[in-house]
Amino acid sequence: MRDRGQIVPGLVRPAPNKPGAFQIVYGRRRMAAAKRLGRQFKAAVRELTDEQAVVFQGEENSARQDLSYIEKCSFALAQQAAGYKRETICASLSTGKSHVSEMIKVASSIDREILQAIGTAPAIGRGRWEDFSRRFAIPANAAKAHDLLKKGKFLELGSDDRFNLLFAALPEASVPSEPKESDSAGQKPDAWAPADKSV
Repeated sequence: MRDRGQIVPGLVRPAPNKPGAFQIVYGRRRMAAAKRLGRQFKAAVRELTDEQAVVFQGEENSARQDLSYIEKCSFALAQQAAGYKRETICASLSTGKSHVSEMIKVASSIDREILQAIGTAPAIGRGRWEDFSRRFAIPANAAKAHDLLKKGKFLELGSDDRFNLLFAALPEASVPSEPKESDSAGQKPDAWAPADKSV
């Protein structure tokens, strides 16, 4: 911005209940940089509802960079906490309701302190985060994760490495083995087929 100026404008809307004031929809970093350089911040002004502002914000974030899976999860959870309807959250992330529900479940099942300590973890996808959330749900594992934040050089590691360290340290829940089904003679059949061979 110092060399070439502000190329892409931000987006603001008139602030509700504050005549003459504006609320940033997106472009906070650009505004901070312009302020630091002593320049005016360029922005488009649009009348937007809260829901429209959230959708624009989500679209801008997605276009700016590929958000990591956990960033999307945290964004979805924050929008739900702010009271936005599921349709609005889906539109802001360009995805369906079931996917948004899964993302909210993952973000809400892991303590915020742990998520912030791990960071964006750009190389960690949906499957491993879902597995991590299941492991974190085990009370002993949650305590262990919080303890690990304070040990060694945890914060000196990169975000993906911080995730991997915690993931490896939290054991999976042991699943009790299910009783085997038995037929009437007490033996489990190896195979079954109808007498007339129709299947």
